[in-house]
Order: sequence, then C-alpha cells, then structure tokens
Amino acid sequence: MWGAFPAAMALGTTSWALNQMAYTFGYAPYQNPYCVVDEDPGYSYESPLLPAIDQIQDPGSAPPEGTAQVDAARSSFRAGDYPQALAQLDQAAQQLPNDPVVHELRGLTLFALGKYKPAAAAVYAVLSISPGWDWTTLSGLYPSVDVYTAQIRKLESFVKENASAPEGHFLLAYHYAVMGHKEAALRQWKLAADLTPNDPLVKQYVQLLSAPSGDDATAQGDGTPVATPSAPTAPAFDTNLLQGAWKASATQGTGSFELKLNADQTFEWTFTQNDKPQTVKGVYALQGNTLGMEPDTGGTLSAKVTAPADGTFSFQMIGGPDNDPGLNFHKES
Repeated sequence: MWGAFPAAMALGTTSWALNQMAYTFGYAPYQNPYCVVDEDPGYSYESPLLPAIDQIQDPGSAPPEGTAQVDAARSSFRAGDYPQALAQLDQAAQQLPNDPVVHELRGLTLFALGKYKPAAAAVYAVLSISPGWDWTTLSGLYPSVDVYTAQIRKLESFVKENASAPEGHFLLAYHYAVMGHKEAALRQWKLAADLTPNDPLVKQYVQLLSAPSGDDATAQGDGTPVATPSAPTAPAFDTNLLQGAWKASATQGTGSFELKLNADQTFEWTFTQNDKPQTVKGVYALQGNTLGMEPDTGGTLSAKVTAPADGTFSFQMIGGPDNDPGLNFHKES
C-alpha cells in the first residue's frame, strides 16, 4: 500500500501540509485571531481553508486563469481600483472558498486599502496551510514597485503608532518574508507572538525562521526535522486488530471522533465539532507503529498508534500540535 499510494509515505511533508491534515481531520482546533466578521463582511475566516493538496504544493502559482472574477480583480488591482478588486474577490471567494491564491490576493487588496486586521485574517488563513507567494508573484501584481513600497511604508507607520496591535506585526512579518527579509520578518513574528502567546501559527513561524538555513521545508511544528523512512517496514502488530468501528472524544476543545477501518484498507473518519459532523474517506496502511491515512483529497495524516488491547488503542499525530495528548479510541460494542 505504501508503494501504491506514494503520499502515504510522505513523513517528510512540510509543516503547512501537516497543518492542513490536522484541520482536515479535525484533529487540531483552528482559531483565526484576526477574524472579526463586523470588520470584514465580505468573507469570514472563522474556518480553515482546505484546498486540494496540489494547491499547497504549488503555492506560488498565479491566480487561476479563466475565473472571471479573479481575472477582473487582478486588472482592477493593477489599475489601483482596490474597492472594485475587493468586490470582485468577494465573489470569487464564494465560488472558490478553499483556493489559497484567491484569499492571498484578497489579503493583499485589503492591505492596499489599509484594512490591516481583515488583511491579517485573510493572510493568516493562507499561511496556516501554505507558505504563500514569493516576491516575483506578489510584485508582478503591481504596476510598479513604487506603488507597493508606498503601501509598505504606511503599514510600517501603523505598526510604529500601534505597537500593541498584533495584526500589524503579523502582516508586516508576512510582507518582509515575501520580500526575502528573513531577519526583519523574524523580529515581527516574535513581536506578534509576544502579543498572541497562545497562537500556534506565529510560534511555528518563529521556529521555522529560527531554524538553520535549508531546514525550513522539512521541519515539524517544533522546528525539528521530520524523518523520512528509507523503505517501508512491516507492521508492528497484526493489522486485523485495527479493523472495526472506533470512537474517541476530543482532548483539545470539544468534539468527538468516529473511525472505521475496513479489511480492504479503506477508512472513514468522522469528526463532530459544534454539532457539525464532517467525514473524510480514503485508504490506510500500517508501517511499524505508524498508521498512515491518505484521504481522497490527497495528502497523508500519519500517527503513532498502539496495538489495540482490551478494546482500546492510542492515536497521536506525527508533527501534530505542541503538548498533544493524542486520542484514545474505544471499540464500539
């Protein structure tokens, strides 16, 4: 199975893909600290973006061609008509709610309008599951670098005058990172982290930018490299022991989980949060004590599991949230 489904071997996946898997499976709670619906009626970032995995692996691509609203928004943005661009992107976001490129352009438009908190909310949603654009992509949206520079100077002034506003530091860190100013970005991430100490995303970015050069793409959320196995290993216990229907309660926040592992190596994972059930389906395999689950939408969630005994087994996501206690699944009677 590991050879038949290459993504299921991707223990060396990036932190952004790990984040997406945690959100896809409802394993980690998502909270956007900059999401204030009253300040941005055009779109709510209360829930995470869940794009197809190939959109994350190619985050630097231009906004999707052929989408009328996005094409029109790009033209409006380049012409400096930011209100019109925002209105067009609001429409595009309704059609493409999980497209990180649409939301990154929307965040850039809000930034150009000086609406920094809504801009931070949009960028936060994107950076939760994607490294975002590079300088070539972002600068290509402007008619000249001078226009962008003037907007950056306004944001820098806002940050100086509002040092206790985390959205300013967060947004400025993002822009410095896009421009390739790593040290300046790190300083702003640290200031944002000081103001939002419970935000896991800014902590992750501080760790990633503090890591030695070249380690970013293969680092976990704690900054340590994710090991990639050289070859599949045999299951540590009889896979048949995992087959059946299992239940668990959330250890972070509220919610519940149901897991069905079938004999044909397919799975069905249902998580319920705020009385809203969501189901993920795909294929699974056991390698050593690592259970790999590859959803139909792509990517892989890998977890360390124990051999079921007395109708229970433990499940802890590899590269998951800090201080993660994992889940304890109990077999349904």
